[in-house]
Amino acid sequence: MSKLQSSLAVVLCAILFASPARADITLTSIGILEADSVKKFSGLRQHGLLLSYRVNTVSRGFWVPSKLDFTAGHLERGSDSALFVSFGPTYRFNMNKNAPGRWFVDIGSHPTYVSKSQFGGKPLGGKFFFTSFLGLGAYLDRQRHTCLLLRYQHTSNAGLSNSNPGVDMLGLSFSYHFGADQQLFSAVQDEQK
Repeated sequence: MSKLQSSLAVVLCAILFASPARADITLTSIGILEADSVKKFSGLRQHGLLLSYRVNTVSRGFWVPSKLDFTAGHLERGSDSALFVSFGPTYRFNMNKNAPGRWFVDIGSHPTYVSKSQFGGKPLGGKFFFTSFLGLGAYLDRQRHTCLLLRYQHTSNAGLSNSNPGVDMLGLSFSYHFGADQQLFSAVQDEQK
């Protein structure tokens, strides 16, 4: 693991678990993500499985993400293909101010690893990237079990390599919220008086 990756892991842990009171992480939904490139690397497609985790916190003094997303899948362009893994915070903003409504906006930026550094003879700029995205979504039923999200994403290495062409993609994700309350992590810290 490089120094940069180690530093990013430490920062992510500090952000997620620095809450002075309590934070719980709960597995909440599973989905699929499909995206196509819109500029460079025409014909590049992304297929992924998306797991979402809700972050609950009692503290109001620290801004934690409303969810964490883990995505794994593959990229393909013609006969070239590669595996990818992406994990990071996603902030969900409901468009109805008074109560959760049908429409929402997702914003996120996730560290991403791709197993191949070239597609069709064109360099991607390494294997470690950041995927930033903005999405507009809607719940498809009253119980809010299913949702569809239109997502625009940009993946680049943030200058970690001399080559940094970046890839812009437009995609759709469909998620099912199964309502399972499977707590994965609970951090409780005693408040100092």
